[in-house]
Amino acid sequence: MGRVWIRLYTVPTLVTNTHAFIVGSESGGLSERLASFLINDEITTFRDIRQMIETSNEGGMNRRTMLFQELHHVMMTSSNPHAYKKTQLHEYRFGVLSGVGGIEEGDRNVTRDYDKTAVPSLFSLELEEEPIAQIMGNLLEYDLLVVPISQVRPKDELVSINVYEEVVLTEKEQAKQDVEAINSINLEKYNSGALAEVNAEAKQNRNELFKEVLT
Repeated sequence: MGRVWIRLYTVPTLVTNTHAFIVGSESGGLSERLASFLINDEITTFRDIRQMIETSNEGGMNRRTMLFQELHHVMMTSSNPHAYKKTQLHEYRFGVLSGVGGIEEGDRNVTRDYDKTAVPSLFSLELEEEPIAQIMGNLLEYDLLVVPISQVRPKDELVSINVYEEVVLTEKEQAKQDVEAINSINLEKYNSGALAEVNAEAKQNRNELFKEVLT
């Protein structure tokens, strides 16, 4: 058996731009511990944790928990820089942040030292059917973070409010990168018979690329 603690994480932003919880002069960031669940970490999955967070059985009826209602409010009011549809904003991902977790002697607000500029590492959705112990390891090491989908960049699934931009290189920049790639080739891995030919070809290509960069 083990206990998993739940926190909320949103990317810190200026207080004038958001309605999330406030930490110092910024809003968002890492919340205090919001709830905990006693689980069998050898069989309990992330899907099971989702159900614990979202619903409770009262008098034979499934109801939304107060915890999820609070989380849902933040999900729906946080910034949405990646233009998720409104119907998607109730979704969230699980993640961990190095230095966030561990025994805290019952104080829900105490957190070990951690890098305030770091962002959570997210668990793949494909892993949510696996037992938590196989994915997170020791539950005393980490708290489990709920990250609203609006804070996740779709292109690379990084936690960020910066929109992904494709970097387009000019021909000269591409030629410079090609030169660097050629110079990094380790010719020692080739046998002696092919080395002279490869070296000559690399030299010819290098000269041609340098001409392109310099023109």
